[in-house]
Amino acid sequence: MAKRYKEILKEVSSYIKKIGYNPDTAAFMPISDWHGVNMLEPSANMPWFKGWKVTCKDGNASGTTLLEALDFSLPPTHPTDTPLRLPLQDVYKIGDISSVPVGRVETDAFKPGMGVTFTPVNITTEVKSVEMHHEALSEVLPEDNVSFNVKNMSVKDVRRGNVAGDSKNDPPMEAAGFQLRLAPPPSRDPHPIGGVASANPMAPRPSRPAPQWGEPPHPMGPFGQTSPAPHKKTKGSLEIVERRSMNQRTANAAAQSCP
Repeated sequence: MAKRYKEILKEVSSYIKKIGYNPDTAAFMPISDWHGVNMLEPSANMPWFKGWKVTCKDGNASGTTLLEALDFSLPPTHPTDTPLRLPLQDVYKIGDISSVPVGRVETDAFKPGMGVTFTPVNITTEVKSVEMHHEALSEVLPEDNVSFNVKNMSVKDVRRGNVAGDSKNDPPMEAAGFQLRLAPPPSRDPHPIGGVASANPMAPRPSRPAPQWGEPPHPMGPFGQTSPAPHKKTKGSLEIVERRSMNQRTANAAAQSCP
């Protein structure tokens, strides 16, 4: 068990390091929520586990259980030290009020009276009021879903997907291009060929030689089932084999065309 734990620890540490996390700041421990092992109290069945240790800028910590690791977890900080970015989720026209965009604050604080620029339409206007859950607020922080009223802007001027930013502090600009890395989707093939599912469901399937006229069908059917062995080719059975071959090809085509 200790050997397997070390293998998993090495693999997970390598993975989180690739996606931008420092393994030294993560607590690793073997647990079992079914049996309550190392959840609230240390387990006597794992003498080989000496506990977890983490190192971060706010100090070091150590422990044995999951509860201790949760107690040490630090709350995330709001990214208020970067320019305002507020992607719009929708835009509404409410009564006599001007346009009311709705979105989620991603960075920096958002306040009434600010001048905002919408990108990529390049429209600059002033925020009259900011509300969250139908309550007017003097300031909202990142991760807040808000609606705000702006001056002199039609509901047709901006739309979902536009980004609002502070017009006086690095307003958002239209991107000339970007790089994207696509991961292959999991296989959706319920009947993988050879017992191994393909990582790319759009990849061409290995082709099987089509039976020629008068030849018996392939021994493997469309879903891997074994076809019945054909009769031996003799003068009296040739017509039977040809008819069975045609029927089998028709069944294969009908089965492959089913969703």
